[in-house]
Amino acid sequence: MSDNSELTKKRRLDESNPTKSETPSIEKAQCLVCKQSKIDKFVSRKEGNTSCIIKHLQSAHPMIWQKELNGIKKQNVLEPGQRTLFQTQERISKQDLLLIKLLAKKKLPFDFFDDDITRTFIQFLNPNMELPSRKKIQAMFFSEFKNQQERIKTIIQNNESKFSFTINGSANSKGKFYYGITCHFIDDNWKINSFALDFLSSKEKDNGIDMAQLFFNCLKEYKLQDKVEGITFNNASANIKFMNELVTLMENSGFHFDKENQRFCCVSYVLNLGVQDLLKAMHVENDGGNDDGDDDDDDDNDHVINDSDDASTMSSDENDDEYSSDDDSVFKIRATDHSDNLDNNFFAKLNPSKAIYKLRKTLGKIERSEILQNALNISCTLVNIEYIKPVLDMSTKWNSTYDMIEYSLKLKKGLNLLWSVDISLWQKFTLSENEWDILNHIYEFLRHFKHISKTLGGKTYVTLPLAIIAINMLFDKIDTIVNELDKKIYRSNVDETLILGFQAARDTMMKHYNLTNWVYCAVLVLDPRHKVKIFSSTTWVHEMDSQEIDNKNEDKIDITSIFEDTPMHKNYQDELDEYLAIKRAEKNQDILEWWKNHQETFPTLGRMARDLFSIMATTVPSERLFSLSGSIMAESSGSMNDESARMTLCLHSWYDI
Repeated sequence: MSDNSELTKKRRLDESNPTKSETPSIEKAQCLVCKQSKIDKFVSRKEGNTSCIIKHLQSAHPMIWQKELNGIKKQNVLEPGQRTLFQTQERISKQDLLLIKLLAKKKLPFDFFDDDITRTFIQFLNPNMELPSRKKIQAMFFSEFKNQQERIKTIIQNNESKFSFTINGSANSKGKFYYGITCHFIDDNWKINSFALDFLSSKEKDNGIDMAQLFFNCLKEYKLQDKVEGITFNNASANIKFMNELVTLMENSGFHFDKENQRFCCVSYVLNLGVQDLLKAMHVENDGGNDDGDDDDDDDNDHVINDSDDASTMSSDENDDEYSSDDDSVFKIRATDHSDNLDNNFFAKLNPSKAIYKLRKTLGKIERSEILQNALNISCTLVNIEYIKPVLDMSTKWNSTYDMIEYSLKLKKGLNLLWSVDISLWQKFTLSENEWDILNHIYEFLRHFKHISKTLGGKTYVTLPLAIIAINMLFDKIDTIVNELDKKIYRSNVDETLILGFQAARDTMMKHYNLTNWVYCAVLVLDPRHKVKIFSSTTWVHEMDSQEIDNKNEDKIDITSIFEDTPMHKNYQDELDEYLAIKRAEKNQDILEWWKNHQETFPTLGRMARDLFSIMATTVPSERLFSLSGSIMAESSGSMNDESARMTLCLHSWYDI
């Protein structure tokens, strides 16, 4: 029998004998920092454990250790050949690399292989497979993270177009704050690429200055300071500080950043503000007034829908709008428009918030009671509709309120029958036809917001031109609804409430729409499906027409004016005229594919399109990082620190690039 077989047999015998313990192997590692100072310092290590090494660095070389933690400069502090956390180019076997990819892509914790059941199952599949310990996995992750990071840097440096970013911040359940940064660019094959650039913890909660420093450090790490096309985030006041600080940091380093034309507001955030004001004008945010005296179901939000793929949270922090004015001014103005039709007891007769409140209470009771679920199931069967388990909302997420209303409208007949069977139980929560009516109107209106949010949240296709089109269509829809309601000779209380709410939503969104920069105009014209045809229907054109034009040639849309002049074979104005003269593309045309086929015909416009189309309309890509990070941290059961979660999240994204 070979020596290897004898060793394997001996190891198995030792493992099967619980009274026998192995003597751990002790290695000596020489500190290279001490060696440079002509001091021979050797640190003992048991079975590759690095705790003694870390203690030595912390006590003898604190500044170097701090650099290691900050990621400023990684040094091999031990002799080559030693397996440590500090070796950034450690060779990883194919088997171990597959394990890392498995853990990263499936969002599994580093201790996934620690339990006996998992190890037994995997070794049953492959008896010869040696599973790494958690510490070894952490070391391999560190090495693979550095390898993949270098690959991403190479991709970035080799790409000729510019890059755009989305940034978002959020706190975890323990109050610790994090920033997620995503990067987006269009490659030589005219395919849009999106990936997580970094996920960083912060000492400050939503601090714009701290966020700017972290983002700038990230740009430096990847040498992106001169390749920034645009940054998308919401309009919270902290982001104003972020922009001002970023301008200072860039200028001090010799780079230019235009905070007006390289900054883009998340469209989902604007939609969210509009919906908030809609519900606020209808008094829905009051949660119906808890004067009904039902105290046995206060915890209605224990079971909620968590749709983190769009910016639809209605928290007070997110509503920290830099452009906000008097909260009541919009509603005061609108109320006077229809004051003749309002009586003194208007909201007493019909309070939309009570409809939402009753719905939450009803579904909360049903969700927590198997008996009531069976009763609703029977009711649905009797009225020939399909039973669906209760869908509850979270009062701070308008999209979940939409989902709850949609669910209830589908089961309206079943709910009405359930309420009628036991009047004493449901007396406080039964909805009248007027209340169903207003819920239906709210649902129909929010349906448009939901569709736009979902469409603009994509990361695999160009979204910025769609933003302007969607917002303008939404304005048209609001105007149509309000005009139809306004033309009624006898308007009901429901009609009046809806008019107030819809107009409040429109006013809020228009305020942000008017602050859009000329890049939105450029991407709209550069979309070969739309060009000037769609642009002419926006509010911009009306503003341009109202301005005095001194020069006849100045009435043309010069979308190249925001770019620096560069040598070109064709005059850019001739190129623009030729582009606008050709037939518009079909509505289902992939615009990136179109520009790939026409970039040689329109080289200047093609370069502009490739840069500008990378800009995201929403911050949904960075918001998804928080959903992903929450899943990673939850799976780890507290065994994964911030740096480990960061590596897992980044590798999860980088493997797709």
